Amino acid sequence: MEQRSRITRNLPVKIVCPNTRHRIINQVIYEEFIRARWYRRRGWAKAARERLLEYDINITEGVLQTYKNQIKSGERDPVAAPSFSGGLFEDSNTSRYGKDGMYKQFELWRHIYGTADGNYVGLPANQILSVIKSFGAEKVFACERNKTMAKFMQDLQRHFCKPPRANIINDNIFAFLEHTSHKFSTFDFDLMCQISSSGLIDNIAYCIANTMTPYAVANIATTIGRWISEEEYQSLMPGELIDRLKGYGIIVVDSYSSGYNDRIIPMRYELLALELEG
Repeated sequence: MEQRSRITRNLPVKIVCPNTRHRIINQVIYEEFIRARWYRRRGWAKAARERLLEYDINITEGVLQTYKNQIKSGERDPVAAPSFSGGLFEDSNTSRYGKDGMYKQFELWRHIYGTADGNYVGLPANQILSVIKSFGAEKVFACERNKTMAKFMQDLQRHFCKPPRANIINDNIFAFLEHTSHKFSTFDFDLMCQISSSGLIDNIAYCIANTMTPYAVANIATTIGRWISEEEYQSLMPGELIDRLKGYGIIVVDSYSSGYNDRIIPMRYELLALELEG
């Protein structure tokens, strides 16, 4: 039987929208450039070009070098495709329209409720450059428990954006918020876990109350499905979280509940606009 080559000029046709294409290119540039430094390899642009051909994205090494320089200068949007759920350097890049929709609304709320100029704390992972662009590096406190991803995030800002540097904390976000003296107006709890008990809700409420400025917005994204049904989720969120926050003297000015499913696992999220009493 005749063997087909992995890449053909005309078939099969892979349709990649411009938004996803842009993100995939950026993430492959990041991974191959940083991998070359970690493992002392040459030819990162060649490796990136070969990986991108798997997506039927045909770009020369020279163009990839140009894109890399444009990201650092601020001429190219640094947004990247999600990939770390499959592990760094693995070809699991996908679109993220649902999550993008969540963050666009979150961004709108930051401006509506007057919190856009304050500090950010969250779990941006490989989106750290986009968060730095939105908030300014000195206002970003990014938590990451995984040592490899934390190192990757440090190197992303070292090689792809100019100083100053964001604060990368290699720790659990709740452990950080329990002990920090910093105050935040934006909380981004993008958690890849389910809320199946009141314990996690207690942690979220306590950490917000412990570190929020007089006005703040919070995003809490969690999974549903295998271990928690839609009905079980709705019995806890956002009602129980709102009750906990009120117990700490926090007024919930506005709330919004929604969800998305970019991959296999369905996500649910809550947006909250908060104000300290008095």
